[in-house]
Amino acid sequence: MMPNSRLRVLRLHSAVLAFYLLIALIVTWPLLPNIGTHLVGFPYGDAGEMARHIWWFNHALRAGQAPFFQPLLAYPDGMPGGVLFWSHPQQFFPAWLLAFALPLPAAANLSLLLYMALNGWAMWLLARHLLGTDGGPALLAGLVYMAAPAFQTHLAGGHAGLMVGWPLPLYAWALLRLREQPSSRRALPAALFFLLSATGHTLQIIYAVLPVTATALFLLLMRREWRALA
Repeated sequence: MMPNSRLRVLRLHSAVLAFYLLIALIVTWPLLPNIGTHLVGFPYGDAGEMARHIWWFNHALRAGQAPFFQPLLAYPDGMPGGVLFWSHPQQFFPAWLLAFALPLPAAANLSLLLYMALNGWAMWLLARHLLGTDGGPALLAGLVYMAAPAFQTHLAGGHAGLMVGWPLPLYAWALLRLREQPSSRRALPAALFFLLSATGHTLQIIYAVLPVTATALFLLLMRREWRALA
């Protein structure tokens, strides 16, 4: 791909991502004017718990403490937090990194807005591949996905990890490309997005990753496309 072509592609993807970020700001309004003082979602949801874990990870790194052991929980014995952080890394990242420069509510809220925009962009990419168009239908597909009732409910409940839906459409996109041209080179993105799909929350494995994988395998078996299956 020529440099000018790469630049056009980068501009297109950046514009689409910015469009979905704008939609995320509209959907969550009036979060924007309160982004540094209030956590998105119901006051009795999980946003406070998520913010607390974000704070601890950031605080531990600043203070030179072990981030995967939390001495303030189950005090005075403390409790290991490694399982939570290692199994759900996208539930707290990039929020704990943003918290180095931003107030805690702003860091937590910005990460959710980013996930919403990425969800729309990822579905747009999948729809673009299926429909062969960059325009209205593909943009609408991304809009429907990012604003789906399931995501809205998780947003209101402060379920940060379950807002991480962007790797799943990319996993489906990678599987389609692998079927079109089976190769180890195209298998790597599929493997990567398979892994990333579960890093928001392990529940995604049951409700999202396994159904998509089972459907893909079933279709390959029915069509006897052995190379792509392998």
